[in-house]
Amino acid sequence: MPPPPGAFAAQPAALAASPPPPASSSAQPSNGLLSAPPPLPAAIVQYFFPATIAAQQAVANYDSANGMRARMTSQPLLVYRPVLTAQASVRFADKRANVYTARSFAYFVPELERAGLVQWENFAAEPVSMEMLASQPWEGVAYYLPITNGMADSKRITELKRDFIDMLYGTARLNVRLNPVLKVYADPDEPPGAFEARVKQAAREKRDEEIDKINQKFATAMDRLEERKRRKYVELRSEERELAARRREEMFTVGESLLSLMRGRTTYTVSRMSRASRYRTMTDERLNESKYSIDDIERQMGELEAEYETALREAGERWAQAVEQTQVSPISPLKKDIYLEVFGIGWQPNWMMALDGQRVLLPAFA
Repeated sequence: MPPPPGAFAAQPAALAASPPPPASSSAQPSNGLLSAPPPLPAAIVQYFFPATIAAQQAVANYDSANGMRARMTSQPLLVYRPVLTAQASVRFADKRANVYTARSFAYFVPELERAGLVQWENFAAEPVSMEMLASQPWEGVAYYLPITNGMADSKRITELKRDFIDMLYGTARLNVRLNPVLKVYADPDEPPGAFEARVKQAAREKRDEEIDKINQKFATAMDRLEERKRRKYVELRSEERELAARRREEMFTVGESLLSLMRGRTTYTVSRMSRASRYRTMTDERLNESKYSIDDIERQMGELEAEYETALREAGERWAQAVEQTQVSPISPLKKDIYLEVFGIGWQPNWMMALDGQRVLLPAFA
């Protein structure tokens, strides 16, 4: 709602340095300006913008925008231009993204006619603070440009009010960045870089969780191989001792058999020599089998270590890539969450003057 009548009795101090207005407030310039706002139907709300830019500053802004230095060749006049002023606060809510915020949308439409579509997107403007608007003309000498036919048509204004709300309902969106992999949503009101920092932190935590699982998985597998290797080494040492004993036995048997052969006991001697040789051979085979098993286990341990290094590298790369998976998710408002702040005829201040002999209208509000 606009401030109550008389809520703002004087212009802001920013105009203290501006040139004095014409001496007589009743003087009527010959260029079609009005000395008072034209009458409007009571149903049409009027808003009066404050003049916050002095005439000299307006000229300096003009010079800067045009890359030239213009000379003021007439006394500046404070002239209010009528524009259809529409502003609404739109609330956006998304439980999944934990977003609950509001944005203001403003549109200033000049030259409003009685009929025809208003292409709102062509008239988007910076929202204004409600505290800056008055419901009565500001004190001081000022002039007013005539209104267009559509601005005095209360039915037209009412229709456009509905159209304005429908337009915002169909087009107002709050784009929220998110990382779907990490399930991190940006807060639209957080400072720059905060979202990126939270995404990186989430990626580090996910990476560390996966690395912990990888460490546990491969440590368990490596422990099993180490235990198998330890048992095989025990078997190997036992078989080496047994083989040494078998060899000594075989040598003893051979010596004893030679004596037996000399005594003519050939059958028993050959059988005993053959049995001793067979036992040694069997022990030797078991020993070789144990050595092969140990070599195979060590090969598996090497492969497991390589797999472990690969798993660590892939985990790091995967979560590093996840940081880059940022998307934009638009949030749409509910119609009940669109609140009109301003809708009516706004009178915006301008400085009318001649620069290098050419009449211009320079903004006096920013």
